Amino acid sequence: MFQFLFRATCLLVAFGGMAFVGYGLRVAIAPQSEEATGAELKVMCQECGRVEVARVKQIRACFCSECGNPVGEAWRCLASDCRKVFPFVMRRPKNRAAGKAGLRDWFEAHACPYCRSLRTEPVPVEEERSPKTKAKGASPSAKPVPAKRKGR
Repeated sequence: MFQFLFRATCLLVAFGGMAFVGYGLRVAIAPQSEEATGAELKVMCQECGRVEVARVKQIRACFCSECGNPVGEAWRCLASDCRKVFPFVMRRPKNRAAGKAGLRDWFEAHACPYCRSLRTEPVPVEEERSPKTKAKGASPSAKPVPAKRKGR
């Protein structure tokens, strides 16, 4: 019984070692791409208001391509009397220690800076893309086709 367990353990270690070495070689040999990584977001400059699509890994490390000032994720207000777009920047909570932000602070951070409405959302990236990249029938001018009734 002991010999069987010893052999099984040796085989598992050998195969694990080969897999580890194979993965290391794959990573070392693979070409290093210069493409930006991260999420594709609509960002808005905090100073000039320019809106552009960018690949973002850390929003704090992104700056406006026009004026060089920091950007925030582009959010829009859904209140019927406002509808403004603004840069969302998470600020440190007022009068609280770092990391102790509560639900109230989260809601305050996501509120519209113009009308203080909590009905806000991120601006989707798909709005700016051309109709060629959109899904079939997703254009705003496309009208729904009525379904045909069966059996008549």
